Amino acid sequence: MRDWKPLDMKDAYQRREKTPTDLVRILTTQLEDLKMHLGEHVRDTIFDNVDALAASLFGISESMVQQMKNEEETKEETN
Repeated sequence: MRDWKPLDMKDAYQRREKTPTDLVRILTTQLEDLKMHLGEHVRDTIFDNVDALAASLFGISESMVQQMKNEEETKEETN
């Protein structure tokens, strides 16, 4: 864990003002990377479900997190 560093997301979102969808996407990407780094230690913790953790941190529903992630993926595919 000592060598873990957050992903550098500056280039991906630097060109424009951040939207709520951008913030959800950035946070879930960071949490997914942290989960991968923690490996088996996330089992039966809040880090085991990244969408639920992001929903808890943002104060929105898990389905809203998933919807916002899907919106962003759809935008990236059309560009």
